[in-house]
Amino acid sequence: MRVLRLRWGFSREGRQNTKHPVHRNTPSLVDVVLIHGLLGNVFVTWRQRDESSSAPLGIFSVQPQGAYEKFHRPISRPVIPPTLLDDITNEYMEMMEHLRSEMWKQVGADMEFVFSDCPVAATPGSMGPFSCPGSDSSVQRMVKGDDSYTQCWPQDWLASDVKGLRVLGVNYETSLSHWLPHCPQTDPSKRKLEDRSEQILDQLLKCGVGDRPIVFIAHSMGGLLVKNMLSLAWHRQYANDKYSKFLNQTKAVMFFSTPHKGAHLATLNEAYRFLLLPSMEVDELRLNSPQLLKLHEDFLRVVRYTNLKVISFAETQGTMFSSLKINIELVPTPLADPNVGELYEIPLDHMNVCKPDSNQSFIYQKVLHCVQEVLRDATK
Repeated sequence: MRVLRLRWGFSREGRQNTKHPVHRNTPSLVDVVLIHGLLGNVFVTWRQRDESSSAPLGIFSVQPQGAYEKFHRPISRPVIPPTLLDDITNEYMEMMEHLRSEMWKQVGADMEFVFSDCPVAATPGSMGPFSCPGSDSSVQRMVKGDDSYTQCWPQDWLASDVKGLRVLGVNYETSLSHWLPHCPQTDPSKRKLEDRSEQILDQLLKCGVGDRPIVFIAHSMGGLLVKNMLSLAWHRQYANDKYSKFLNQTKAVMFFSTPHKGAHLATLNEAYRFLLLPSMEVDELRLNSPQLLKLHEDFLRVVRYTNLKVISFAETQGTMFSSLKINIELVPTPLADPNVGELYEIPLDHMNVCKPDSNQSFIYQKVLHCVQEVLRDATK
């Protein structure tokens, strides 16, 4: 299990980022913590959505065979070597860039961009935003062509749009089935939700999470891990000050298709269960599991106590399992609804509900506005 510090790292082309090198610390005002779900990892769960993101889901891997190179191939515009450009061409390109920028200043303010993945439904009191003006900075980057593909949109987009963030990504291993990659005889207790939450919480505390405001962004089972960490901190807050700080500094949680009451995958009929041999992680997600219901009661108590901001996204499309030849809406709206905060039903499947296709995405803009709000409160 690893916590990756993403604010400083490597560019999409693989070169070390010289602007924010990994060995240099800069002041951070807010921590954004990413926690993926089953079969995920930092650079799969939080990558930008493209046509390959809609590929069918296998039992043992989130990616079809041979897809790794496609997903992880650097995507960028062709760059003409400066040595091939004479002074006249350079001057012409600079002039055209300036003209395009000036023209957009004149017409952009009169335009309104509706986001590509607007919700099909939302709970009362859900505020959006559902569009943005043409003068918005993210639109300006799009007009300039600064929209290269990203393998981790919180790292690349949030860190660019909001100064003062420290983005941390949590990586941990999971499996849908006991067939692969883990033998059923290996110690299963370490893969239980409660034990895994304990390990992640301990690592985050060692990274200084709790010293400043925290925003959690969690997909699927990752949301249950966040809830369990908050529950652990709630019960230990008077025993150790570090848990009290962690609890009170958590300002917002954003759930992407989190199965608060369980998931349909864990309740497949016996024929499919025989083929799948569900893993420990899947078995813990059974519908209306007493453990999950008790965990949610604890979470609602934390929300009332801390005035925690909760924003949830629910999938409305099924996910195709290529090996089982079935299409399942893994976490439909009733299961993804925590009955608190804002809830948006997004016209995407389980794997893509956390993947904006651009910074002109409702998903991204909602995350951005939430983080900006937490940062404003932190700097008052």
